[in-house]
Amino acid sequence: MVLWYSDPEKKTWHAALDSCPHRMAPLSIGDIDSAGRLRCRYHGWCFNSAGNCVKVPMAQNAKDNARMCGMARTSLTSFPVQVKQGLVWIFPYLGPDAEVVSKRSAPCVTPECDDVEWVMTTAPVGYQVSVENTFDPSHAPFLHNGIIKYSPEKAIPMSKFELRDGEISGKRGFVLEHDGYDQGTDGVMATRQFVPPCSNTTVYKYKDRRVETTQLYFVPCGPHETRYIANLGQPVNKKMPEFVTDILHVLFFNKIFGYRFQEQDLLAMRGQERNLHESPLGAWGEQYVLGTASDKGVEAFRKWLYDCGNGGPYFPRASRTLPASDPMLFDRWQRHSKHCPRCKRVMRAFGVMQSTAGRLSVLGLGLAFVLMLMRQFRSSSYWLLLTLLLAALGRWAAAERWGFVSSVPLKGLMEVPVYKSGQKRISE
Repeated sequence: MVLWYSDPEKKTWHAALDSCPHRMAPLSIGDIDSAGRLRCRYHGWCFNSAGNCVKVPMAQNAKDNARMCGMARTSLTSFPVQVKQGLVWIFPYLGPDAEVVSKRSAPCVTPECDDVEWVMTTAPVGYQVSVENTFDPSHAPFLHNGIIKYSPEKAIPMSKFELRDGEISGKRGFVLEHDGYDQGTDGVMATRQFVPPCSNTTVYKYKDRRVETTQLYFVPCGPHETRYIANLGQPVNKKMPEFVTDILHVLFFNKIFGYRFQEQDLLAMRGQERNLHESPLGAWGEQYVLGTASDKGVEAFRKWLYDCGNGGPYFPRASRTLPASDPMLFDRWQRHSKHCPRCKRVMRAFGVMQSTAGRLSVLGLGLAFVLMLMRQFRSSSYWLLLTLLLAALGRWAAAERWGFVSSVPLKGLMEVPVYKSGQKRISE
């Protein structure tokens, strides 16, 4: 799919299949011309907001251009678009009344998520295990041991995890209500609402009257690839300078919580997919051993998936049919950084810092050598010290920049520290 907007001020979005009718090159590598038209990078064909071809640069004259543009096959396969809560929603319908029908189908949004910041991650695991994971809160004290508050010693058995009204609907999905699963959530009353095919809204109400709302959307991209679009219910602080929010975002992902938390999930889900791929058991009730109250969320989703969702998405031309390898699992650039404007801005800053420090250290070394030849040894030693500091700064900037690319350390053993020292480590 290719998305673009024709009016820079109004940002009116349009969507079409990512294929130019001419030679089937991806339109997503193209650009927008001065008239707001989508232009193919391969041969310059231009398309208006309706997806109609309006310019063929290699046409010999206006008549030849009109002939080419008048062919039905030169138009794009376009889809209606709506914008809600900062997200672009594409209505997958191609009928002549697509625009009318799409306006009657409002996107699944949560009022509490107005003015929040969305984060996108492309995870190298499939839709089924991804959604299941979010309906299984009791894994957190064990799988995420060592991150912030989580610890197996703090886990408590869940006594309530049940369907509201006892209903699972093909169109409306279901709502689950549950209590806490560790000391940090003891006394909490939570709801998890699944709206087919890809929405999970989780609301935690704590004893001190705090309310936390998390919204997750799961977009299946392949048998073992799912795009997560998420927010943590925190409104965007528009008064804070951009560079400050960039730094806070990067600290959250790189240092405190994000990457390691997600990699722990990915390790478990990748293992699930391998085992499900090799399992001779086909019926969903035979694959897992579910029996405690904490399993009710997974049980409800799997019941919806197989009774109402046809067993999951169908990919007739899947490019990857096997579970992810370790390099794919720990590839931070493909997973998040390349999709994130904040991460890319900080990456550029570290890149500039690295290159600047490198140039200055070479200059300082040369100046120190000249001063030494002039027998100004004290000044020479100062410049040598400065050169060493600049080299160290450049090395630090390179290591920090690498943290946006991969979880594999830039130095030492090629092991990913998914858990704290002394716990299990994963080798590539």
